[in-house]
Amino acid sequence: MLKYKINKVENIFNNKHLGMQVFKDILSNSFLTQINDFLQKSETSFEIKREKYIENNQKVFLLYRGNFPDITTFSENKSFNEIISEYLNLRNLYLNNSKHSTGNILEIKVIKYPVSDLGVGLHKDLSSNINLIMFFNLKGSVSLDICEDKNRTNEINIKLEAGDLNVMRAPRNKEENDLRPLHGIGPVNEERIVLVIREINEELEKETNPGNWRGF
Repeated sequence: MLKYKINKVENIFNNKHLGMQVFKDILSNSFLTQINDFLQKSETSFEIKREKYIENNQKVFLLYRGNFPDITTFSENKSFNEIISEYLNLRNLYLNNSKHSTGNILEIKVIKYPVSDLGVGLHKDLSSNINLIMFFNLKGSVSLDICEDKNRTNEINIKLEAGDLNVMRAPRNKEENDLRPLHGIGPVNEERIVLVIREINEELEKETNPGNWRGF
């Protein structure tokens, strides 16, 4: 699945860090072919999530939502088992092998972004998304914009392409809510497909989801 093994990661929870680490061109071409082919053939079998924060005709497909899975039984598809295995490996590296908390669940979605001049506006992900969020970039390219505030102070732009993996910090506790990265994406010039893995605290989800998803 990976072109090179990740043995060391940055401390993205340091308040001076961007809160985002990007691994360029790390997903193998064979893996991208397999996973995109599987998604195309299986698209109708996944539940499409009609979420209120969907912009510009994006489609969100829910692949999994439930307890932290047993890797050997999560899916009959080898590609997905490899993704889960790598997620758990990186989670251990970033969180120093801390166990997931009772009541937290794992959610895996595929987001398809159509061509759009608007991209996705600046936002912070919900505080109910905890610890880490991982984005496996499967198709297309886009500019990832990270800023200090809504006025785009100290804006940094990172080009994400198919084969890239980006890891974003999420709050490990309520004291870290303000450390959620403010980010958005630029215009989408070609269809973009991303697989996203989130760890979610269901109790916090009940409190935060009725609010403003942009996190301001």
